[in-house]
Amino acid sequence: MNKKCFFYLSDVNVSTFFTSNFQMTSRIYILLILCLLAGGTCFAGENTWTSTGSFGKLEHVVLLSADPSKIYITSGANAYYSSDSGTTWTGPYVITSNPTVTVIESLELNPSNSDTAFALTRENSYRSTDKGQNWVQLAGFPFDYVGGEYGNAIKIFNDPVDNIPRIFISGSGDTLAAVYSVKLSQASGTTIPWTLSSGTVPGVSAFGSNSIDLYSWSYNGIYKYINGSNGYGWQNQGYFSSYLYCHALAGDPIYSSKILFSTSETRWSNYYVGYSRGYAFYSSTDGGATVNRITSIPGYVNAIVFNPANSDIIYAGGAAGVYTSTDGGASWVAMNTGLTAKTMVYGLAVVQSGNDTIIYAATSKGFWSYTVVAPSASSESINVKSYNTIFDPTKPLGERTGLVKIVFEVNTTSTVPVSMKVYNLRGELVRTLIDNVNYFPATHSKDWDGRNDAGEIVASGIYIVNVTSGKLAKWTKVAVLK
Repeated sequence: MNKKCFFYLSDVNVSTFFTSNFQMTSRIYILLILCLLAGGTCFAGENTWTSTGSFGKLEHVVLLSADPSKIYITSGANAYYSSDSGTTWTGPYVITSNPTVTVIESLELNPSNSDTAFALTRENSYRSTDKGQNWVQLAGFPFDYVGGEYGNAIKIFNDPVDNIPRIFISGSGDTLAAVYSVKLSQASGTTIPWTLSSGTVPGVSAFGSNSIDLYSWSYNGIYKYINGSNGYGWQNQGYFSSYLYCHALAGDPIYSSKILFSTSETRWSNYYVGYSRGYAFYSSTDGGATVNRITSIPGYVNAIVFNPANSDIIYAGGAAGVYTSTDGGASWVAMNTGLTAKTMVYGLAVVQSGNDTIIYAATSKGFWSYTVVAPSASSESINVKSYNTIFDPTKPLGERTGLVKIVFEVNTTSTVPVSMKVYNLRGELVRTLIDNVNYFPATHSKDWDGRNDAGEIVASGIYIVNVTSGKLAKWTKVAVLK
């Protein structure tokens, strides 16, 4: 049971409180300790996931940022449509009567008309011009089948040659793995002039883009659609070991050379008898020419999306639910409040609604939404909580039990200076973790390794972490147990 202890100390600056009340009575002292040990915290009002509709497993959620109230989701070979931000739904609409089609592999919308959608299955590609109600097979599909070993994806992107939208599809046949494209305006009728993109792309499992560049991932690295010696085509930006496989690839909507992608790592041993699988995040700030492995979230990751208003804020979804990063992927915090346990997230979409941010998730247990409400000036606050609150700083820093993570919400209308300091129960300053650093309104985090400002491991006991910004102040407790 998660106990909450509301104590008047939560609304004051802890250092001021201890300084002016150093001679606390034993009764208040005992009350404070009992409150802390009971799990006292001061996290005022958490956002939560809500669910609408009964769909079972969903694979995709797509929308246009210019028209975010219109949402498509897919389940198996069926599509659903909402015109009111997911409050009500129409469907299911079967994409094809072909019984061999069991799942929609990828879904894209016409960027200038959300009534038109394009879908990719392992057998063919389809178009709907009436909000998903009826689907027509696109002629001249260039692959024997899509998917399998090589992967599959569909993406609509403005071709840099003429700035005209093109549909890019990846897939594989018996002997073919490549990317084909066609102008969006030509994707109808009995003849569609699919064009093989130049450059060797041996099977694409994910496309990613920003406003300028288009990227793809194959099993031997990142490719970028650029102007080369033979005109525009795909060029390998960096080679990766063959045991990496990309599940999600996202381009920064603000900084065109920044991309983030998730992988699974399959390492075979004993001459292909048995393997071990791990998961990792990688980032690049130069379009894939160089990459860095960064902090990941637990388990398999299916979706990565950037906040369109602030690309330092990223959302990732997969086997562990949904996580968010507010520092460009350097650290991640779970945001699963209200989400049913053991929910696999397959697709994510994020939009701005005024100053608020709305995240949509297609999951193994239906459609979910999460709204981050921007505070008004009268409701500005700082909220704080800690994870792994009982920890042993003598453990190696790489171990989860060797440090504590402090998560704090800045609920303000603009960037504000924040300080985070650690005190002992005598009111003495132990460690300054953040000293008057500007933070934008969002959720942030900071780790404490159990050391004081001199770099020494502190004694076992209860400590108070105080987060302040001007007149705003909140605290949480942690316990060092060696």
